[in-house]
Amino acid sequence: MTMLKRRVIALEARVTKEATIEDLLHAMADEKNGIIVSEKEWQHIRESRVYKFIESVKSR
Repeated sequence: MTMLKRRVIALEARVTKEATIEDLLHAMADEKNGIIVSEKEWQHIRESRVYKFIESVKSR
């Protein structure tokens, strides 16, 4: 079952569009305004190149 779950996640990552900086900012604004952003949406943002770039800059 775990292997199937990993394959589905990998397929979703290939099929869905890459999260953008706008997606990140929108999710952050929603959280600030009390709107709950789903864990799936946060996971999608965390896996994006934009988020990884921001994290790498932030850690310097």
